[in-house]
Amino acid sequence: MLVAISLGLQFHIEIDSSTLERWLDEDAAFVIGALGENGPARIREEAQQRLPLLRQQGRQLIANLYDQLNGL
Repeated sequence: MLVAISLGLQFHIEIDSSTLERWLDEDAAFVIGALGENGPARIREEAQQRLPLLRQQGRQLIANLYDQLNGL
């Protein structure tokens, strides 16, 4: 059986604290322009709370996608 499937995802499932810090440094002007002077601090604070769960959910998403594609 021939199956034609296209799947497109655009997000950064690989994000971790070191990558986030690099992005905040590289894009500081944009973050401050969008969120104000405390924008980087707000992002850091939220990331500290959310990254552990996001990593877990990201691993589960990839595992689920793999399982679905493997069954084709």
